[in-house]
Parts: sequence; C-alpha cells; structure tokens
Amino acid sequence: IDLNYYGGSDSLFGTQRDFGGRSALNELGQVVFWAELEDGRQGIFLWSPPPPEPKILSALVAAGDFVVTIASGPGSSYQFQSSSDLSPDGWSDEGAAVLGDGSILEFRKNLAEIGGRGFFRIVTSEAL
Repeated sequence: IDLNYYGGSDSLFGTQRDFGGRSALNELGQVVFWAELEDGRQGIFLWSPPPPEPKILSALVAAGDFVVTIASGPGSSYQFQSSSDLSPDGWSDEGAAVLGDGSILEFRKNLAEIGGRGFFRIVTSEAL
C-alpha cells in the first residue's frame, strides 16, 4: 500500500512507526490518518483504495467496430487501449481517458484501422 502525503510518499509497511488518528471512510473509500514514520517525519496521510476493475457489460463487433460497454464507478478514470500484440510496450491510447460517474460508458475502435484484428483493454486509475 502506498501512501501519498504532503512532501512525498512512503510505503505503509516497513516505515510506519506510530499509527493513530484514523478517520472514517469517505464515499470513495479513502482513509485519512496521522502517522509518524521511522525517520521522524510525521503528517496527515491519505490512503486511497485501488480503483475497481471495470465491469464489462458487453463486447461485440458492430458495423466494423469493436464495441465494449462498461459500468463506470465514480472517482475512476477509464482509458481504452489497443495493441496489435500483447507486448507490454505495444499499447496505444484510443482517445482521451473518460471520467466515471456511475453511468454506462461505451468505447469503440474501427477494426479496419488495425487490419481487422487486435487486442483491447481498459486501464483504470484514480481520477485526480
């Protein structure tokens, strides 16, 4: 678990010495707490859970497009990507990332643009 705080970040395990003052979870599942680290730094920390994986509602080919629809979650950002192979560096963004708000999101890619076949994924991240 990584914690972000004013001035940098530290890993929760291994560097934390004193844990106290935790507040309740908010609607995004975040926790705010005070901590003192082994090196003497102290402060108020924010921990955010990783964004949930998108729930795929459908994935199909329609009118020459690959179309995928997902249920989005508030506070998450979704980036549709494509690749001609599964190499880690071969992924390209398809348009801009979309902010989730609890609605259904649709992503499309014209298959003719990539030779009629390819690989697709949706990368989620915490919206800033």
